[in-house]
Amino acid sequence: MDNQELQNQKPVDPRLPIILNQMIIDVANPDNHYFVSANYFDFIAEDHEHRRRYLNPVYVHQDSAWNLKLTEEELVLDVVLAPGPNALKERIRIPLNQIYSVHQNRTGGMFESDDLIFHESGKLKMPPLN
Repeated sequence: MDNQELQNQKPVDPRLPIILNQMIIDVANPDNHYFVSANYFDFIAEDHEHRRRYLNPVYVHQDSAWNLKLTEEELVLDVVLAPGPNALKERIRIPLNQIYSVHQNRTGGMFESDDLIFHESGKLKMPPLN
């Protein structure tokens, strides 16, 4: 994390770790679908051309996310970011202070406004243009 990121850090809403812990438990049930939106996430593998991906929501379901681990600072998981028969699992980290919304539903498909279980609009930031 660089100095600019440290200066821009906002405290994590205390509800968020509770929601994410429940998500980790719920992923065992195929009826549960989550959508986690953050300003960015980082690929853990260093061989990526671009290690950071901005404004890319992450779909969390038992068929798309594995090995979820929550720390005080981040959510780390293996995830498939694009569907398909040759889809790759990618290990990513999402800083908790960058998460601005979490949706949950039991049907899959499109997430609606009623599915919103966490939202902190003040956390949404546009990525740098350079």
